[in-house]
Amino acid sequence: MLARGLNPYPPEGLLMSPFQVIIYPPLYFQICSLFLHGEVSYFWPRVVSIAATFVSAIFYYLFVQRMVGQNKVSAWLAALLFMSFMAVWLWSCKGRVDALSIALSLVALYFYGGQTPKSIVLSA
Repeated sequence: MLARGLNPYPPEGLLMSPFQVIIYPPLYFQICSLFLHGEVSYFWPRVVSIAATFVSAIFYYLFVQRMVGQNKVSAWLAALLFMSFMAVWLWSCKGRVDALSIALSLVALYFYGGQTPKSIVLSA
């Protein structure tokens, strides 16, 4: 709907009974609409989810590397263990919001989570 310039949240579902609960913020849909150009396709939302999964692995690696003191082997193992979780690799190909939310959380954890207690509280 965003690719056509329409409201992603239909107003009749928000104003009249039965009400629709929309739990997803529009950021993922806005990113996907940049590639769709009006046609219906499941390819680009899946590409966005897969790219977000790889961004998650990279920033998880960087965060662990900073926390363990430049030990690259531990950071690589942590990133591989993160990618080995079934919830991560299975949902990365589905074209859903979850991969992007994990990626944004890990980016925030890398930039705002440090080795001081104050920065860890800020990242949470």
